[in-house]
Amino acid sequence: MRKALFVFVTATLPAFAFAQEAPAPQPLVPLAPIEQAPLAKSVFATGVLDKSSGALPDKLWRGADAELLKTLIEKAPARPAAPSINAALRLVLESAGDPPVGSSAELGGAKLMALARAGFADDARTIESLSTGDKGEPTILEALAVADLLRNDPVGACEKNQRIAGALNDVEAVKLRVFCYARANELDAAELALSVLRDRGDLSETDVAILTPLTAGGALQRPVAPIDAIHYAALRAMNISLTPDLLGAADAGVLAAIANNAEASVELRLEAARRAAAMGALDGAALRTLFGSVSIDVATVSNADALLRLQLDDVSTLAAAFQNVASKSAPEFIRDRAVMIADVINRSQGFSRKYAASLLFADDITTLEGAIVNPTEAQAFALARLMVGDAAGAERWLSNAAEGDNLPALAGYLSLLDSAASARIAAALGVAPAKPKFISGVGVTHDAALGDIVAAALGAASTGSEGQSALAAVAASTAAAKGDGVARAIVKSGLANAGLESLARRWAFETAYRSASPSLSASEPAPAASGKAETGEGSVPAPSLKPKKAS
Repeated sequence: MRKALFVFVTATLPAFAFAQEAPAPQPLVPLAPIEQAPLAKSVFATGVLDKSSGALPDKLWRGADAELLKTLIEKAPARPAAPSINAALRLVLESAGDPPVGSSAELGGAKLMALARAGFADDARTIESLSTGDKGEPTILEALAVADLLRNDPVGACEKNQRIAGALNDVEAVKLRVFCYARANELDAAELALSVLRDRGDLSETDVAILTPLTAGGALQRPVAPIDAIHYAALRAMNISLTPDLLGAADAGVLAAIANNAEASVELRLEAARRAAAMGALDGAALRTLFGSVSIDVATVSNADALLRLQLDDVSTLAAAFQNVASKSAPEFIRDRAVMIADVINRSQGFSRKYAASLLFADDITTLEGAIVNPTEAQAFALARLMVGDAAGAERWLSNAAEGDNLPALAGYLSLLDSAASARIAAALGVAPAKPKFISGVGVTHDAALGDIVAAALGAASTGSEGQSALAAVAASTAAAKGDGVARAIVKSGLANAGLESLARRWAFETAYRSASPSLSASEPAPAASGKAETGEGSVPAPSLKPKKAS
């Protein structure tokens, strides 16, 4: 009954009872703007890495001491003693994270300068461009000016230097101003600024040797090896052509800049690239691109095997060997490639040369897995994989090295990267791993410069600051490379406390390998240029590289 009644009532209601009139249109009234003040993101807090590229957690600066951080960053080496150290520096300074309490904009400037000097000038520029704060901070402008010099942009560098307030209170800013005055042919002003530095005792011997003739509008009296970006820019301004033997003291940033300078001579670029790679400032892809693209005489490439026996450490020979292997990509040449690569690895002398060769042939060695090789070749490939931190690859190659005098040493080096892998190889091959030798440490340091680093390492361990731990390790690495026992402990524990255990193991291997031949390092002098190499069967042409341009 209720249902019937409902139907009856609804059916008899007038239609307008259900009609809904649309509201009359109203004029649009704009909303009052909401005031928004975006939070400024400082340079120090800005990063360019994410988790996929190994970035540290964004809490990396929690519990850190701002003043100690600035000290550690300023002590970061411009010439890292090992590629793992530069990798750690890059990871910690290019990871994003909230800065510690009490940090200033100067901390961001120190960060950018450390990156530029270590070979990551482009990254420094990117970080500054992504930040929304600290614009115009003198230390940041100075770091960006150095980055400009390294990319051969003196106009940009001098424009930034002009904007630095109170430049006379900063030694590096005044040196840059000397360069800029001289470049603008304002020689009186350049000489006056240089005199200020000279009177204060702020000039190194290299500063005097390069900047004095620059301000006088003259020329160098003798070849001078550059160290930093200002030296390199000044030499270029004076049209001085560098040679490979003048790269022994150059910062990693300068070496990377020379390697990327298409106007430099081929020999200079190759040598700079080799040295930059051994400092971790140039990766394998960049190294392979350069060594594969330089123009080398066809006869030189085809004679690479003979050149290797006669000119062992000539970087041009390394390029010829690399192109020789690249030209034999067909399957029928697999044995030729294996022989050549093993020969290059075995004949490369010193850590930096062997490391560069390992990077160059890394992809080729991977493609050779599964091929039939002899024990000597397998051991060479195992060492190459150790050099680039690939413990699994080294283990696979060692499993093919059934005999050889180097097996105990290689198994010992493998133990530094992966103790379990070393134990497996030792059991399978029946060898006792040789304990890697290290430079004898002093145990207790008396280096006053290490005091702040020790305090920072202890503080980081107490508060759990991953960023401060990593920076303490990086700052201590130079003393550690010289055998300081305390510094070594800081590097090892600092990297581990920062969650960088793999880099700590790589650093242990790199340090042990250098210790086996302490006179050979990334700072070793370049080999003297050689002419024709004579053999009993006639002469083998020296590597012919072209074109040859001024640096």
